[in-house]
Amino acid sequence: MHNRQIWYAVRPEAVQKTRQILKTSSAYDSTKKIVKLDDAVSALFVCISHEDGIAPTYSCALPTLTRLEVEKPVSQYDGLLPVGNERLARIRELARASDMAVLMLKVEDEIDASSEQGIFKPSNPFAVTLRKWLSSLPQDVQAQLPRSIRNMMDLESCSYQVYPPLLLLGPSTFASPEWHDLLHRAPRGQPLHDLMDALCASMGVTHIAINKPIPAILPPPTGTSINTLTPAATDTLPTAHDTRENILRAPLALQPLHGDFGSPTAPATPAFFSTALWATARQNGLTQVFAPMHTMFSGGNIKEKARVLEFPGLRDATAPCTVVDLYAGIGYFAFSYVKAGARAVLGWEINGWSVEGARRGAERNGWRMEIVRGGDSSSGGGCGNGEDIVNGWLLEFRRFGERGEGKRSGGKKPRLLMFEESNENAARRVERLRHGVPPVRHVNCGYLPTSKGSWGVAVRCMDPKLGGWVHAHENVREGDIAMRKGEIERDFAKLAEGKFEQGAKVACEHVEKVKSYAPGVIHCVFDIHIQPNEVS
Repeated sequence: MHNRQIWYAVRPEAVQKTRQILKTSSAYDSTKKIVKLDDAVSALFVCISHEDGIAPTYSCALPTLTRLEVEKPVSQYDGLLPVGNERLARIRELARASDMAVLMLKVEDEIDASSEQGIFKPSNPFAVTLRKWLSSLPQDVQAQLPRSIRNMMDLESCSYQVYPPLLLLGPSTFASPEWHDLLHRAPRGQPLHDLMDALCASMGVTHIAINKPIPAILPPPTGTSINTLTPAATDTLPTAHDTRENILRAPLALQPLHGDFGSPTAPATPAFFSTALWATARQNGLTQVFAPMHTMFSGGNIKEKARVLEFPGLRDATAPCTVVDLYAGIGYFAFSYVKAGARAVLGWEINGWSVEGARRGAERNGWRMEIVRGGDSSSGGGCGNGEDIVNGWLLEFRRFGERGEGKRSGGKKPRLLMFEESNENAARRVERLRHGVPPVRHVNCGYLPTSKGSWGVAVRCMDPKLGGWVHAHENVREGDIAMRKGEIERDFAKLAEGKFEQGAKVACEHVEKVKSYAPGVIHCVFDIHIQPNEVS
């Protein structure tokens, strides 16, 4: 079998839009150039979506991180590749519906951009390092390779992300039987150690791991009951017969290859924070910090984060507002709201590792974040020591507001308050905070596959006089988005009836398609505007 990269051929006017879609879904290969399909370049590709080849109108080709296996070298196919699997059939169907062609490169190799036939940027540094390592293996090891070095490279997608100091390789890295056999047969020690050292040097990192999908189910419990870590949800919570749902989205399948990542079972305490690996990601001018062994990072949300930065009204000094983030994580969206101008952001998160990542990220961005940890949420009047932290934060928040944000005020403005607890407590907390912060006008519900269980809490957090927007994240089948929009509007209308005595107008003002979550499934954000009726 031959593993080949997929390219999309589109009309010139569709290049920017297609590239943006690929980038937001983490499917764009930024190591290669977009190429113009003249006669010479077109001859390097074979079209796998249209029997009559590449239409002249599709004059630009964009590289993707998608790869497909075919039975023989692509150069041996004269026309349309035979439909050998369901995935290829879906690719063709998508291409024809999206006004584009799908291509494969006939001869896939690193081509220097300065050469006469060069159409690529300088080569993928991971691929270059891997090839050099293969070539440096002892002759007796090379003689035992099941394929040539070039064909061994064909089996690798060479996809990766760098989150300093971590090199995070794609899920299919070294997944073929040939690579698995080689890496396990290579003499323990030097050859494999040389590969890791070479990758660290060429990629500028100290740690290497293979990314894997976040498992939906936890392994058997080892003493800690996951029932003590439940979000405010009904449709997505584990049932009494299934208490193993991975509601923390812990990256349990991550495969470390090089470097000390810390213990995957370490509790979220300061002692373990100091010895864990922390990685950084920078998007839209914001830095986020996460512990790869304990928290996930979703680069595909960059589009929604950018949209938050443009929300109207957040920078209006005459009408400051507060934002509530019910699934704050490491600050995915909370940081965007702060940068966009929200006067205060209140967040809820049950993963202590994510909370610590958010604290570190806030510090890197020049903000101060207070954390309420382990309060007694069962008491009706307060939350133990947590109440002292909240009151102290409110006092500092008011003082800072009175003296302004100039250099003479000193320190960092307290704009973030994070509660390490179930968001079931959010409405009660917000009610006690209303006297000290601007009105809550935005509530973010960023939980997948559905955030429905938090919608009641979100409506109760909303300012009772001004109302505002709930941003509900959902996974929806592509053909069901319009129907789901109507269902969500009706659900929120019912919830608003119990919150606003005078009634309220509820409408879904916008549906943002963030990224493809799975084949035929779209991660959408439904912007629900709730406007209380005026009291006569």
